[in-house]
Amino acid sequence: MTSQEKRLKEIIQILEQKNQLTTREIMKEFGISFDTARRDIIRLTNTGRAVRFHGGLMKLEHDNVPGFSARRQIQSPLKKQLAKLALEFIRSNGCYFVSSSTTLLQFCQLCQGMNITIVTNSIDNAVQMLTSDYPQVILLGGALNKENHYTYSPETINQLDNYNFDMALFGTSRLTDQGAFVVNGTDAATNRKAAQQAQSRLLVAEKHKFAAANSSPHRILKPDQIDILVTDQPVRKDYQNWFGSGLTVRYPERSN
Repeated sequence: MTSQEKRLKEIIQILEQKNQLTTREIMKEFGISFDTARRDIIRLTNTGRAVRFHGGLMKLEHDNVPGFSARRQIQSPLKKQLAKLALEFIRSNGCYFVSSSTTLLQFCQLCQGMNITIVTNSIDNAVQMLTSDYPQVILLGGALNKENHYTYSPETINQLDNYNFDMALFGTSRLTDQGAFVVNGTDAATNRKAAQQAQSRLLVAEKHKFAAANSSPHRILKPDQIDILVTDQPVRKDYQNWFGSGLTVRYPERSN
């Protein structure tokens, strides 16, 4: 085990007790420089062992899924990398459904200026695209879920029958051999309908979402409905068996 890997293991052990660590606390605890602490933070983030927030690291919660407001505080460079990969599948003049997701929030930021139409039930996605004439944004109506910042109504779901999306993009909090799951049933209902109205479906799911043991009971996609999987690492062989043979997988290429 390298000195860095040993240190990373000890950082994870501390996170289990304290839930979060600042960069300065890591520097003091191990007597290392700011740059070394920063490299440790990036390493833990990129390998899915912790999540980054402004100024440090946060413990991964495998037994629970924090609300959207809490997840927004996580400043993970990986999320932006995944958002850029998802953007590669977007074509001019297309119509896209984009679900509520912290990674897809960064995707919406990258979409600014593109001549496309985005339909979303996410308040944050819509606000992210206010500063540019394009893309055209259609925010679905309904009651506002204040914890997770999305809208919902049965009438709006019926209105989705009038759309034919070039692609629907989704986030997930848990991915299993049964499909992609989220926490909220009303959010899942909107996502399922959007998936039905889409020519293809893209899912963003980091490694730690695979077989995660959290409370996300509402399925949005079955495995064979997922056409494109954007993730942070190559998919394990046993996980590959979950999906259809036509699945396209994209992940960032990076050096250790």
